[in-house]
Amino acid sequence: MSTDDTTPTSTPPAQAQAATEEIPRVPYDRFLELSRAKQDAEAQIAELRSQLEQVVPVLGQVEALSEQLQAERVERQTVEVLAQHGIGDAELRDLVRWCYDKLPAEGRPAFGDAVAAWRGDPDAAPVALRPHLRAPQPAAPPMPNSNAGALRQPEANGSLNVANMDLEMYRQHREAVLKMLGKS
Repeated sequence: MSTDDTTPTSTPPAQAQAATEEIPRVPYDRFLELSRAKQDAEAQIAELRSQLEQVVPVLGQVEALSEQLQAERVERQTVEVLAQHGIGDAELRDLVRWCYDKLPAEGRPAFGDAVAAWRGDPDAAPVALRPHLRAPQPAAPPMPNSNAGALRQPEANGSLNVANMDLEMYRQHREAVLKMLGKS
């Protein structure tokens, strides 16, 4: 066996000095009070952590919905600006947005200002928008009626009621029809 003893035979000087100083005593009631306060605080922390675990997913949903709301507001403002300038067709709105997005980001005017400028001077607008922004050309004057003043041909077989005709009327009518056909 080993003769090595692990218990120190003499106390180190720091411990000897601490042993000579008097350690302040805490009353038991105060100790219990602090112990209960610590337990209450730990219970409250656990409860708040569980509440936080429930709130974190909701917070993510709130952020996603806030972004969606902001996108909808921008879309509504865009549609309102375009409607003020007489652009109501969905495809044309997409074309205007696309042309606006193609402008260089540096020095790009606000969307409403750009649309107003393009509407005011269609020749300054992007080429794709020019035909849509120009004022419609007045329609050509209507063609004159080439049949105006022409006389209507009498109908050979007007209201023909053979049952009420006498023989002489029938012969006149027959002769007129044959004349018209060129057989007489």
